[in-house]
Amino acid sequence: MENKLKCETTVMINAPVTKVWQALTTSDSVKQYFFGNEVVTDWNVGSSIIFKGEWKNEEYLGRGIILNRVPYSLFRFSYWSSLSGLENKSENYLHVTYRLAEESEDYTELITSVDKIPNEQMKMKMEADLKKVLESLKQLVESEAFEPSFA
Repeated sequence: MENKLKCETTVMINAPVTKVWQALTTSDSVKQYFFGNEVVTDWNVGSSIIFKGEWKNEEYLGRGIILNRVPYSLFRFSYWSSLSGLENKSENYLHVTYRLAEESEDYTELITSVDKIPNEQMKMKMEADLKKVLESLKQLVESEAFEPSFA
């Protein structure tokens, strides 16, 4: 059976696209808005991406492969979570896509989609989690204290 469900959320961020991009693709920044998860990757296409942390007193591991990376425009990776209840095999990996569009020098539209979702229950959970993550990302990037490292 092919997984066809998808969720998509758009957020407008009062920051330049370079700042939003750095928040999405810098491990230290991701940890600040993604539930405190550590991210281990070299951020290159074809490389693994691993998320580690704790969720509701349970150890969490997420993993995937970076599928596409176009600086300041597109970042896409496959994703499987140990909390999904699904076996760690290729057909159970979701696809997460961040698309960025600079609306003006200080305003960025971030469209985030997740596809290959296997069922309606997981889709509802993904939508709720995605909204929390993106709101946290927006708050971080728009804060005056946020100074991303341009490595």
